[in-house]
Amino acid sequence: DSIGTCTTNSEGGPGEWNLLGEKDLCGGSLGTTCPSISNLEYDMWFDMPTQVVYHALEFDPDITAGGNTYIESLQCDFDDNGRANWRYFNSDVNQWMDFSPTVPCTLSPGSGWHHLQIWMTMDSGTYTYQSVLLDGTELLTSGSTTVPACSNTGYCANWADRIWVEQQLDNDAADSSSTEFAYYDLYTLTVW
Repeated sequence: DSIGTCTTNSEGGPGEWNLLGEKDLCGGSLGTTCPSISNLEYDMWFDMPTQVVYHALEFDPDITAGGNTYIESLQCDFDDNGRANWRYFNSDVNQWMDFSPTVPCTLSPGSGWHHLQIWMTMDSGTYTYQSVLLDGTELLTSGSTTVPACSNTGYCANWADRIWVEQQLDNDAADSSSTEFAYYDLYTLTVW
């Protein structure tokens, strides 16, 4: 079965669309506490239609707990020449970063359904990408990237304890005629 109907809601500027919305799994109000979580794993299938021009395809399972926000996001970031790299979001500095070494993203519109699996661990204000698999191929070496969480200041000040899930498509802002969409299915988020 499909995860449901995707809606497009403008999320902060031209060319940015939040699909699936925020699916709050812990209550979502200040004072609500998520259970102690040290692992996050998500498993999903997605398809990029042929007629779509993408700037980025973003995958966002995020957790705020105990005064820290773990924005454990990945995106396939396309350049103007159609080349792409996988990047992660460093929530401590509110910026997308390249993995080291750089991890090429070989996704292309019209290439069919893809299976993405990601496992991350969290502890004492950091999170680590333990495993990223795309169509059964490991993209990252286990434990190769550790990122500081965003503490309860600045960008993520006063965020309620919660687990939330977003999928975001970014089109090319220079191409205002571009319409974008993707298909998502069999999405499973597991935390423990």
